[in-house]
Amino acid sequence: MKKSFFAVIVLVILTAVIAACSKSENKQAAPVQPMKAESAAANNPFDATVIEAFSKGENADYLAGSHLKKGFTCTDCHGETAVLTDNMKEVNASCENCHGDLHAMAELSKENYPDKNINAHESHLTSISCTTCHSAHTQSFPYCLNCHTFSDMQIPFQCSVKPVFQADNFNVYDNVTPNRIVKTDIVVIGSGGAGFSAALNAMENGAKVILLEKMPIIGGNSQLAAGGMNVAGTKYQQAQGITQDSPDIHYADTMKGGRNVNDSKLVRYLVDHTNDSLAWIESLGGSLPNLSFSGGQTYKRVHTAQGGTIVGAYLISTFYKKAQEMGMDIRLNSQAVKLLTDKNGKVTGVRVHAKHSGIYDIEAN
Repeated sequence: MKKSFFAVIVLVILTAVIAACSKSENKQAAPVQPMKAESAAANNPFDATVIEAFSKGENADYLAGSHLKKGFTCTDCHGETAVLTDNMKEVNASCENCHGDLHAMAELSKENYPDKNINAHESHLTSISCTTCHSAHTQSFPYCLNCHTFSDMQIPFQCSVKPVFQADNFNVYDNVTPNRIVKTDIVVIGSGGAGFSAALNAMENGAKVILLEKMPIIGGNSQLAAGGMNVAGTKYQQAQGITQDSPDIHYADTMKGGRNVNDSKLVRYLVDHTNDSLAWIESLGGSLPNLSFSGGQTYKRVHTAQGGTIVGAYLISTFYKKAQEMGMDIRLNSQAVKLLTDKNGKVTGVRVHAKHSGIYDIEAN
């Protein structure tokens, strides 16, 4: 069964209230004590020149340098193996071990700033981590400022100017020698609604999957979708006494709304499969029981989550939870920079430029 649900998410308006980054907290979580000097020396895998580079000069003004000045070592954050994956789970685990998880930090924010409506650590984004906003060896930048403007949003070691996006020149990757080759059945580029749907469906059918995401968080633009899912003839409509809605009426409404210039075959496919898509979401543990109207609809058929939860973030959260249960290989900070092809032009894989592990190839069967 094809999972084409995402085509029916309606982007009504971006009303998400994003979690702003607040000023330094007054109340602090209980910190981990720095490692004793003799223990640090025995277990520190970092070269002395590396430690010197980040403990003095300009680099010492950043988060890592601040920790070093307080007596912490590189090992306290990176661990004894000094391995840092592209998801940066090792460093984030160290942050949480010292400061508490996002929920604990959110509670501290509420205590310290009870008059603030926006909490630094209660983001509507699906799966943020400490390193989403806080950088160790460069200036930090609140991730929420990529979309929003909050004049009082400040975090430690924050850069004063928003980083400028620079488009990549993908031609430079044509002749690069990858540092390794990874093999899988299917590689999916992007962790939005379409990407997660494809990846989950592939795993349901027994495939080994790698899901790539260039950003430090999952979800793409899908997590910002603030409308709902249009489905006609559902059990939720029946429960509210809406018994006459059907795929045919959904089709007519959609064609009329598009002034009949829509691709009629695609619209027909869409309305005939939305119930299947809703059932699939429910099989993953999701539920969209709330109903509302949207423009041009004969009956209420916009399905949303309970409690006013933003539908995009809710669905991405549902997909992510299921992906974790299934053991999906999700790689953040990993940008696809080149499609790999055979001599006949058939796509056989993708070249990846990852934040920490460098440039490598994924070959997909």
